[in-house]
This record gives sequence, C-alpha cells and structure tokens, in this order.
Amino acid sequence: MREVVDEQVAVSERHAAALSGFPVRRLRAWDQRGLVQPSIKRRLSDRNTVRLYAFEDLVELLVATALLDAGRPPRQIRRVVEHLRSRSYDAPVRELRFAVSGDQIYFQHPDGS
Repeated sequence: MREVVDEQVAVSERHAAALSGFPVRRLRAWDQRGLVQPSIKRRLSDRNTVRLYAFEDLVELLVATALLDAGRPPRQIRRVVEHLRSRSYDAPVRELRFAVSGDQIYFQHPDGS
C-alpha cells in the first residue's frame, strides 16, 4: 500500500462505488484480487474494515469502467494488469494509456512504444 499523508483526500467505499458505477461487491473483489485497491484499508474488527479511495484510486476505477464499457471482460483486464505489474508498473491502470480495438486491449509505455 502507498504511504498515507495527512493532506490526502479520500472517499468512502460507497462513494467510490457510486462514482465508478460499480457495486461495492465488485470493488471488494477487485481489492482482494489486487486489481484496484484502496489507499487506506484498516481492519477495525473481524466484521468491520474501513476502505477509503484516494483520487488516484478513483482514476483507476474510472479507467477500469471505460475498459468494461468498451466490452472488455474483467478477466482480460486482470490479465493485462498482472502482466504490466510483472513489468515493474505499480499502478499500470493509471500510469499508462489504454486503447481498445476489437477484442484487444493496447497500452502505451512512457517511451511511446
């Protein structure tokens, strides 16, 4: 997880779900799978975990929404993200540019390739 600073602005899990159009259940599933994780996650008790999404997390959720809206299945998005993380990108969904053509997801590295 990223370092949390006092000046960081974050929204609740419910607000993040409303902004992204995803149900809370999907946000939790993506958190568990490591696709899009909240910046702040604190377990208060066995049944109560607080998840707060920072601006950067919301950007990732909105990119994921755009990829899903373009017809890409969640499994394909997860595979692309896992591949890019293996290539040393910490948050590829917000670090890279993506495009969809047909059934393919393309991404652009910072060097333009």
